[in-house]
Amino acid sequence: MQPTPPPHDVSPLPLRMLVETCAATLTALSVAPAVAIVDKAIVSNASGRQALLPCVASELKVLMSSPIQFMKQPNFLLILGVYRCCCAKCTLLLSFTHVTLVFQRHVHRGQLHPGALRSRASRCKVS
Repeated sequence: MQPTPPPHDVSPLPLRMLVETCAATLTALSVAPAVAIVDKAIVSNASGRQALLPCVASELKVLMSSPIQFMKQPNFLLILGVYRCCCAKCTLLLSFTHVTLVFQRHVHRGQLHPGALRSRASRCKVS
């Protein structure tokens, strides 16, 4: 008798990709405000426009008083996009790697033959 794979190994790839993309978005949304505030404070301090701590305080005030206005700023949107793309790329790559390793493990143990995906795909009729 061959052991059955654990349930976490058989989650469908599209669902896993959706969950990973949502997790990447939430991660980026939690990190991007802090990075944007620190980035803007450093640039303002380096250019001599405003001191570091007053700039951080004013940006925190904008974030707390009107978050929508803060999230429309180009520096926030740029940082959010970069973090979201990086997080999504890494998590999706890990998901694909995990699914590939699980498939290879099942083929190696004899639980699944290599042509299983082809035979399933041939049964699916695409109109």
